[in-house]
Amino acid sequence: MLEVKKNYRRTYVKQQREKINDFKNSLSCLKCGEDKNHLLDFHHIDPKEKNFKISQGFRYSWKRIKQEIDKCVILCSNCHRDFHHQEKEKGIKIEEYLNQNQI
Repeated sequence: MLEVKKNYRRTYVKQQREKINDFKNSLSCLKCGEDKNHLLDFHHIDPKEKNFKISQGFRYSWKRIKQEIDKCVILCSNCHRDFHHQEKEKGIKIEEYLNQNQI
C-alpha cells in the first residue's frame, strides 16, 4: 500500500512539473525577450501575496499553481537577478524595472 502511494506521488509530481514547464514554453522574459524555458523565472509582483514558490508548486493542483502564476511576471534568470540588485541598491519596483530602457 505504501509503495502504491509513493508511485502515485512520483507520477503526480512529474505531471505537475511537466505542466509548469509546458506552460513556460509559451512565455518569454518581459524585460529582454529571452524565451528558453529553463532560463525563465516566475517573479511575484507583490511578495506579500506569495503563497508558495512556483518551482515548488508541483505539490498543488494545477488550478492552484495557475492562481499563483497569475501573481507573477516572467523574467529570465539574468533579468531577475538584475532586478533584485536594482531593487536593493536603488529601491525600484518591478514596474519601473520593466519600463527602463535596455542598455
